[in-house]
Amino acid sequence: GVVMSKSKGNVVSQEEISEKYGIDTARFFLMFVAAPDKDVEWDDKGVEGSYRFLNKVFSLLDKKLVDKDMPKQVSKVNKLIIDVTQDIEEMRYNLGLIKIMEMGNYLYRQEEISKKGLEQFVLIVSVFIPHIAEEMWSKLDGKGFVSLAKWPKGDKKKIDVTLEAEEALVEQVKEDVRKVLELAGMESADKITF
Repeated sequence: GVVMSKSKGNVVSQEEISEKYGIDTARFFLMFVAAPDKDVEWDDKGVEGSYRFLNKVFSLLDKKLVDKDMPKQVSKVNKLIIDVTQDIEEMRYNLGLIKIMEMGNYLYRQEEISKKGLEQFVLIVSVFIPHIAEEMWSKLDGKGFVSLAKWPKGDKKKIDVTLEAEEALVEQVKEDVRKVLELAGMESADKITF
């Protein structure tokens, strides 16, 4: 919680971070932990977590990309566009990044990803991780530079509230099961009854 200064010897240089993790990791981490009205406390574990997440985002290119709309993904991407756009406009970058992380983790768990949905995701993350986004955009055969591409517009009509609620419920049940198994000291169970 102390201000960085050379005299105190607690300075972390951008060159150090860039060499070890890449500058996008530093940008992502700093925007995630910083709000315009708060001090930032440096955390090596947080930087490493950001680095792991960004590797996960880049690995989305290795997923099976399909040219069809997938209702859950369409709904989630449209909600993400609307929410993150508002977070950026209101300078709540850390809240926008939380939503991006949720979406990135969701896409990572999917066997197939809509190519159009991934393109829109890359457009949204490009504000925060421009170098990785440009590389991903290029590999997705995006036209020109992602930094010059038109910002996507979310369509509220494409957000399926019921689908979103169902998925949230399923994820919560899965998390509850993981916690119960952990409390019981079990790694897995053959059968679970609700």
